[in-house]
Amino acid sequence: GDFRAAGVVAEGYRFNEPLLLQPAAARPGQPASQSFFQLNQPNVVIDTVKKAEDSDDWIVRLYESHGARCRLRLTSPLPFQSAVRCNLLEAEEISLPWEDGGLTVEVLPFKIITLKLKFA
Repeated sequence: GDFRAAGVVAEGYRFNEPLLLQPAAARPGQPASQSFFQLNQPNVVIDTVKKAEDSDDWIVRLYESHGARCRLRLTSPLPFQSAVRCNLLEAEEISLPWEDGGLTVEVLPFKIITLKLKFA
């Protein structure tokens, strides 16, 4: 198969950016393990999760890695209230609805998407 079928992008990340774990005590009523974000498209990669430069909002930067268009659903169990699509300098451009614990956005081939996720 080609690089898509072989999972080259995911294997490259596993090799070059190994997962770092930090043990923590489980809270009553919470799952023992949990992901901050989930994606419905395997061809989209979350590259960066960080605090915004000018606020306490979170920046999530992702990109499409297979050269395909798709409709991406990003979800999170965190209590975000809204989302804004930004440029790479984190200047806000387009408000996106944060509904049912996530957002949906159209992704173009090989394009970088920067999202600013806001708490209440």
